[in-house]
Amino acid sequence: MVTTNTSHFLDVRERVPLTGVLVTLVEKTAQGTPLNQLGRAIITQSGRNNIKRLEDLTGIIIATASMNHMGGFRSQTNELAIAGMDIHRLAKDIITTGNHVAAV
Repeated sequence: MVTTNTSHFLDVRERVPLTGVLVTLVEKTAQGTPLNQLGRAIITQSGRNNIKRLEDLTGIIIATASMNHMGGFRSQTNELAIAGMDIHRLAKDIITTGNHVAAV
């Protein structure tokens, strides 16, 4: 599994075979207009058919650019927390790579 931002996912998808986005979230304003300032994605390696839901992330190794990236780690961590899941207890290991390209 890799956490990344949406723009980076679209760029990488052009170069690397991926199964697709497992989770993304589009929030709306009180008036119903979608917010487009921050995108986030959780992606998996092509062929990983065993990861389809957040619950399937238990016991896997997670790669991320940094645990400080908002769109590439922290927002995904927040979504997991809302679902009652702690990424630090869930993951077998979290590897930080320094940039999104290396994480993928």
